[in-house]
Amino acid sequence: MSELLVTPTIVGVSALPVGLLVGGAVLSTLVIRKLLVSLDARSRRAFDELLHAVPPLSAQTLLAPSRVEQPARAQLKALEARLDSLRLPPTAAVRLSGLLRLASSPYVVQKPALVEQRLGALMNAVTVDEAVTARRALVQTVRAQHRQAFIGAVAQACSNAAKQIGFERVEVSPGRRGELRVIATNNLGQALVTEIHPNGFQDPSLAAEVVGVRDGSCRQIMDAFERALASQGVRYAPPRRRPTSGVCQLEAARELLRGGAGQSSGSTAADRRRAQRLNRKQEVLLR
Repeated sequence: MSELLVTPTIVGVSALPVGLLVGGAVLSTLVIRKLLVSLDARSRRAFDELLHAVPPLSAQTLLAPSRVEQPARAQLKALEARLDSLRLPPTAAVRLSGLLRLASSPYVVQKPALVEQRLGALMNAVTVDEAVTARRALVQTVRAQHRQAFIGAVAQACSNAAKQIGFERVEVSPGRRGELRVIATNNLGQALVTEIHPNGFQDPSLAAEVVGVRDGSCRQIMDAFERALASQGVRYAPPRRRPTSGVCQLEAARELLRGGAGQSSGSTAADRRRAQRLNRKQEVLLR
C-alpha cells in the first residue's frame, strides 16, 4: 500500500549550491558595508556601535523565511531602543534602522544590484517620510529575494537527491499554481515528482511522489529520497503518514501520467507509456 507523508514546512538547507552564495550576497557583510561610506561620520559610528551587539551571521545554512525573521525581532527591538537613545537626526535614524533590520538577519539574495538600488534610495532620502518609504521597499525586496533563493536552493537539493538515487533525468519548471516542480525519471520509466510550494507569507513546503512502481518498492524509493535530501542538508518539520490507495496526489504527477506538460524533457513516449502501465502504487512525501 502506498503512503502519504505530510510535513507543514521546510526549515532550512545547509548543503547550499555553490552558485548561490557566489552569485548572491550575505547582506551584513557585502551590500551594507559597501554603502556605509555614504553615511555621515556620526551615523557610521552609531552603526558600528550597534553592530557589535549583533551575533556573527553564518552563511552555512540557508534558513526558511520565518526562521530568519522571527528570532531577529526581539534583538531588533533592543537595537532600535539603543538607536533612539543616540538621538540622531530623524532621517538618519530611519536609515540606520533599515540597515540594522538587514544586518541582524542572515538574508541571502541573488540579485544584489536590485538591493543596492533600494539601499541607495534609503541613503538618499531627504525627509523622514521618504526614508520610511524607502526602508519599507528595501525590506520587502530583500525578503522576496531571500524567499526565491531559498526555494531555488531546495529545488537544487531535490534535483541532486533524485540523481543520487538513480533518477538521472531531471527537469525543473514552474507549475500552474505558483509551485516549482522537479520531475526526475529513470530508465525503468519510473518518476519521482516533487512540488515546492511558496505558500504566500508562510514558509515553503515540499511534496514528493513516486510514480510508475508496481513491485512494492515505492516506500524504499521514498526512504532513499529522504536520506538523499538529508545528505543535501534539507531539514523539515516531522512528517505524518497516510495511505494514498494508489491514486496520484500531485497535479504534476497526474499531468505526467496523462503525458501533459511539466514532464522531464529526457523522458520518452515509451517511458510515459510504461509509467502509465505500471502505475499501481505511488508513495507521496509532503513537506
